[in-house]
Amino acid sequence: MISRLFSGPYALRAFIVAVLLSAALGWTVWDQVQIIRHGTEIVLKTRPVDPRSLFRGHYARLNYDISRIARTKISSGGKLKRRARVFVRLKPGEDGFWQVTEVSSARLTPAEGSVILNATVRSVSRKQVWLRYGIERYFAPKQKALGLEKKFRDRKIEVGVIVRVAKYGAAAISGLQLEGKKVYDEPLF
Repeated sequence: MISRLFSGPYALRAFIVAVLLSAALGWTVWDQVQIIRHGTEIVLKTRPVDPRSLFRGHYARLNYDISRIARTKISSGGKLKRRARVFVRLKPGEDGFWQVTEVSSARLTPAEGSVILNATVRSVSRKQVWLRYGIERYFAPKQKALGLEKKFRDRKIEVGVIVRVAKYGAAAISGLQLEGKKVYDEPLF
């Protein structure tokens, strides 16, 4: 039975499946590298929470200020449903952190001095909408993660996440800053 799996049409099918899976994985890695290399750099204010993943190691769960939006900033009439895809326009604030200026269910046109992030509606209330950007977890090597965890515990420290945004709205974390100083750069590989 096993010898039949590795001969004839089964071997060809297994090979094709392996190639397709490898290509999909390679594309995912390549896309993240391209975003980090060529994306527009922005800094987002965050309040980290420190869990640990059994399979992926130490990480910080990030709670961005831009994740909770007042319904008044939604240009599509404020009518958004859970899991809906939305587009978020960000502009730099006076404090150096980027802030939400507009949210829409329709694709936004690029404008000078702003970036557009893709997001998914996580939940909706009468006055606010909570969004997910796909950059809510930040993984770091164990020693670096433990050092950052100690700094995160001091809630007085201003934590910024350096994010690169592609022209099509995808985002990737490229580093961290504490009190305005870059403390960690995300390696490409």
